[in-house]
Amino acid sequence: MSVDKSTLLNNQLAELDKLYGNTSALLRTLENQTAHQKQNLAKIHTEVQVLTLEISKQNDELAGQVKTMYAMGHKERLKLLLNQENPLLSSRMLAYYDYLNARRVNQLNNVSDILRHLEKLKQQNEAETAQLEQNLTKKHLEQNAVESLRKQRAQLLKQANPDFLSNEQQINRLKDSETTLKNLLSTLQNSNSDLNSEIEKARALRKTRLEAEETVFVAPKLADEEPPIVAKVHTEMPVVATITPPLNAENFPPLAGDFSTLKGKLPWPLKGEMMKKFGSAREEGKLDGVIIAADEGTEIHTITDGKVIYADWMRGYGNLIIVDHGKGYISLYAFNQSLYKKVGEVVNSGDVIATVGLSGGHDRASLYFGIRKKGKSLNPVEWCK
Repeated sequence: MSVDKSTLLNNQLAELDKLYGNTSALLRTLENQTAHQKQNLAKIHTEVQVLTLEISKQNDELAGQVKTMYAMGHKERLKLLLNQENPLLSSRMLAYYDYLNARRVNQLNNVSDILRHLEKLKQQNEAETAQLEQNLTKKHLEQNAVESLRKQRAQLLKQANPDFLSNEQQINRLKDSETTLKNLLSTLQNSNSDLNSEIEKARALRKTRLEAEETVFVAPKLADEEPPIVAKVHTEMPVVATITPPLNAENFPPLAGDFSTLKGKLPWPLKGEMMKKFGSAREEGKLDGVIIAADEGTEIHTITDGKVIYADWMRGYGNLIIVDHGKGYISLYAFNQSLYKKVGEVVNSGDVIATVGLSGGHDRASLYFGIRKKGKSLNPVEWCK
């Protein structure tokens, strides 16, 4: 393969990898939105059932009050006031009338409130259903787009030299881009002097998020005559391809201290098969990270707090994201399908930063994962538990 043809191939591959990653990210967002809307519809349906039962209950109680009034003889309040034969009975009957009338008014108000809320829920249900249908249509279009891009990528790679897709050539392309990466890292890390304070802020934010997720709201018990409490259904949808799942404190625990103190304590960014170990032999030198096989689209998590200093396509690495952890330590995640964080974003341990892919000219979905200190490659096996 000539140099010009190789350069052209890489440029076309970069364009397709980026477009494929962005489209996959949009599809993932639509899938999350669709799932969220289905949950909202289920909540609305449940609330409508609860309110319908409550209205039936209120109607039964009102019917019971009418029967009670009938049993009392339909005596009007004026007749009771004029009845002087038994003042004690009249007084007692007036008290009954006042109690029953007050309760009936209160229950009528409750029924009115419930009916108004029920109408709002029905309107909300219609809006949610319409939005869900739109999202399903968009999802179908994006699925077709993803499939089309996948075929275009496969066709492009067929035009390449057969050696281009060989496992050895894929590994060696990392070596070809090593100088470019080292120069980039030197520039990026030198311009990130205030990182430690940002990491501390990120840790404080993570603690707040964990505490919020552990908080369980318990509604206060109300008197029988008060209207029922109806849970508010949230309809706001995310509009960008950002994934922020509940933090898993067990798999990604908060880690305090400098990165240098975390050796042997860090979590792996994902679960998968170790395809290539650190230091694996290749034609030019040894592999300076590990390659982990996993299904395409598998979530990749940052191993600890830090700041994203690079998120773009790079020859040999495909869609690459780099997180600076301070004091010269960085972690690298390559071959990604989609990138979910931008340069400058501070991330917490366990945040989803990318998804597994085969960008950069690879034929098997996997993650290249590396750890470095001031440019020196470290063995991730010694750092991750």
